[in-house]
Amino acid sequence: MKIGVSLLASLCVALSRSSMAWILLSNNDGTSTLSTMASAATANYVLRRLRNSTGEVVPLPSRGNSDQIYEFTLAVTDGDRFFFEIGNILRTTLNVTITTDSDSTSAASFGDILSTRLMPPPPVRPIEDLVVDILESTTKVIERQDGDRLRIIGDAGKMTFVQQ
Repeated sequence: MKIGVSLLASLCVALSRSSMAWILLSNNDGTSTLSTMASAATANYVLRRLRNSTGEVVPLPSRGNSDQIYEFTLAVTDGDRFFFEIGNILRTTLNVTITTDSDSTSAASFGDILSTRLMPPPPVRPIEDLVVDILESTTKVIERQDGDRLRIIGDAGKMTFVQQ
């Protein structure tokens, strides 16, 4: 979809004044649409897949000698506040910038990351470090149209969450 420069400039001003979080929605036909988070009130997600910067899947650790894996969760409130429970609780805010380049694309990033900074269990530490690295390098946040899946993509890797 082509957007005229004046319309795009108006859109940028409106978005900069808005308190809503804007993200790319992945449509069924393979296209993406810029939209507010579908789950603007509160949505709860569970981390299902974690990939590092080379695209390799990072296995989620299990608890002790059992087959039960640690559950890493994400709660999104007010459309732009993200609360990750990985080992510590990480809090941050989603920021989206609309650019006026030839692609008319948007870029996502997270604000300062606040953490409880407790010592997580040893198998969880590298996962938490990777999650923080991904959050600090985030370039895209993509929510499927039906809102049941959320992907956070950064230079350090990718996280896929499934809604609970």
